[in-house]
Amino acid sequence: MKKILALLSGTAILFALISCGSTPKAEEEVTEAPVIEESPAIPETGAELLVDDMEEGMFWEAIGSSWNDGDVSVSCELSTDWGSDDSTSLKCRVRTDGGEWEKGGFFTTPYEIDWTGMTMLTLDAYNPNEFDITICPVLQCGENWEDWNQFEGQLVPAGQTVSLTFQIPHLQYLNYIQRVIIYSFGAVPEECDFYVDNIYARN
Repeated sequence: MKKILALLSGTAILFALISCGSTPKAEEEVTEAPVIEESPAIPETGAELLVDDMEEGMFWEAIGSSWNDGDVSVSCELSTDWGSDDSTSLKCRVRTDGGEWEKGGFFTTPYEIDWTGMTMLTLDAYNPNEFDITICPVLQCGENWEDWNQFEGQLVPAGQTVSLTFQIPHLQYLNYIQRVIIYSFGAVPEECDFYVDNIYARN
């Protein structure tokens, strides 16, 4: 009888141990996988992004009438006087007291465009004057306007039409272009016009 009781007692202990071992564990804390932001896709070589072909409306303003920083730009307007491949271009006017001017600038309204992967800006220009002018684009970049991305100026000879290619000087904040500026430099007697058309970002 003692053996039977001992056997039953041992069996009960064994079941108790198995039962304890099979008790569900407290749920383990689940940690979500970190969210990895994908980098913007880099366009293939040869990609282009139209900035303005001057055919869809007027999106430019002369700096001289708004920034009060000595800029000699007077006005700008869409014009059919000249167009590089279509009918319309941007006619830009500057005015000085004669002699060398510092800068005459014209800028787009803010448009917040992603230029990721772009390495250059191209444009067509016409200088109907009897003197040379220099054109120098600028990109204002970043959500807080923190980057002033200025290109090296290029010459537009007197009386000529040219297609210019500008290498982007430093590739920062290109995912948030706030504004494109076209600056002109040169010596004018008093007042003159020049024309810009077909502005593209390319790589």
